[in-house]
Amino acid sequence: SPPVMMRALRHELFHQYLSHAYCMLPTAPWLNEGHACFFENAHVDAKGKVTLEEDPDRSSVLLENLDEAVNVLPHLLQATHTEFYSGTSASLRLKYALAWGLVYYLQKGAPLERNTPFKDILPDYAATLALTHDGATATAAAFKNVDLTVFQGNFREFWLKRRGSAMRYNPLEP
Repeated sequence: SPPVMMRALRHELFHQYLSHAYCMLPTAPWLNEGHACFFENAHVDAKGKVTLEEDPDRSSVLLENLDEAVNVLPHLLQATHTEFYSGTSASLRLKYALAWGLVYYLQKGAPLERNTPFKDILPDYAATLALTHDGATATAAAFKNVDLTVFQGNFREFWLKRRGSAMRYNPLEP
């Protein structure tokens, strides 16, 4: 059906965009798939305004498996391409949902938190990738000053209690 086809098209086109935006440098799977999943839910209205909506399928997978997702988050951040793309269909579905949920949180949830403790993760990732050309090194640098236990707690709380304001927040608007 056209909506499914358009989602898949936006997903794959975002992979292409990301490759060109990062000068064809390979990115970490969590960042690459997370952003492709994030942008596959983009909608453009008649005036050209882009909104990035929550993915109902991935959010339900994430919420149904939230404790497991929070626990595997550190592993997802360090996963190689082979590790990310291997496993059962259920584990792949959770990895994609978690990667999407992580990017959704970093793009739409974390910017609204008091003192925005995680605002530098994505810019630090990009800057380090440009210097090192290595996605794993970029991930390590992006999370270097982050207490992962605190991050996991904030991520969990966001998905349980604080999604409403993120649904209204558009990171593409100034």
